[in-house]
Amino acid sequence: ADNEVFFNWLKRNKLESNKYFLIVGRLVPENNYKYIIDEYKKTKTEKPLVIITNTKDKYYNKLKDQTKFNEDPRILFVGTVYDQDLLASIRTNAFSYIHGHEVGGTNPSLLEALGATSLNLLLDVNFNKEVAEDAAIYFSKQENNLSHTIKEIEVLDEERIQNLSRMAKDRILNHYSWSSVIGDYEELFIEGTIK
Repeated sequence: ADNEVFFNWLKRNKLESNKYFLIVGRLVPENNYKYIIDEYKKTKTEKPLVIITNTKDKYYNKLKDQTKFNEDPRILFVGTVYDQDLLASIRTNAFSYIHGHEVGGTNPSLLEALGATSLNLLLDVNFNKEVAEDAAIYFSKQENNLSHTIKEIEVLDEERIQNLSRMAKDRILNHYSWSSVIGDYEELFIEGTIK
């Protein structure tokens, strides 16, 4: 995004670059918003949890009743962002992306996060592990697991974060970019195998 557009978005939401956790996704129970919010609330982090989703959904009010997220000023539902350049800037400048998707497969928002965000926290399910491999940190749905993981990543050294970031970008480039997908198809058609 134009730096000014992103800066205005930060200002409007009272945020600082690289000092927020981020979730982008449909507001549905299988994306584990309840678990993530409950666990986040247990932490003492000063970094807000920014949630980009459609809040005009009946599940939004149910989630509010279940988690009382509105009582924690650190939890920010900021609505949807359709400007793809702005969304890319929001992802790139997040401290960490949290991905709680439990069903699906190769999720576009996960691919975008791996390509943009340095530090990705993913729910430990098969398809998330197949996509990210060692390029992310995983959490389970056990009580206190995510809150403990959030505490741990807040004190990770910069070298470890940069290493995870590099591995995530490599995963995208080598397995999910158009050139790698086309290369795989060419191999399949020419040699009948795929690497």
